[in-house]
Amino acid sequence: QTENTKESVKRLVLNGQLEFVGGGWVMNDEASVDVHQIINQYTAGHQWILQNIGEEAIPTTGWAIDPFGHSSAMAWAHREMGFDGMVINRVHDKLKTSWNKEQKLEFAWDRPWNMGNRSCLNDSEDMNTRERWEGDGMLTH
Repeated sequence: QTENTKESVKRLVLNGQLEFVGGGWVMNDEASVDVHQIINQYTAGHQWILQNIGEEAIPTTGWAIDPFGHSSAMAWAHREMGFDGMVINRVHDKLKTSWNKEQKLEFAWDRPWNMGNRSCLNDSEDMNTRERWEGDGMLTH
């Protein structure tokens, strides 16, 4: 990119007009990687953001719209990284349709190993999660 383009993007981010979500080097797979690989790819992405944009641009929202299934470990990992919400996709169509009809596309995602137990590190809150619904025009948490 040209220096002008880089400065324009940086200005948009710092003005709150453009936001990074996730901020990993890639969007990792959730089914077959271990937590160290997840942490390494997020660390690489966040270091790039810190070095090129600044601390105020570090994401607060997770992004997992194209994995082959979702792992509750990602909700835990995003919470541990300081994210206050996440957007997901790839939920079965019947479940997605039901959630949309019942207005439950936003939910608190608790981990199965922690249900009812608040003694774990940073588990004072569940991960606020938003299922992406095609056509709703809204991808907030």
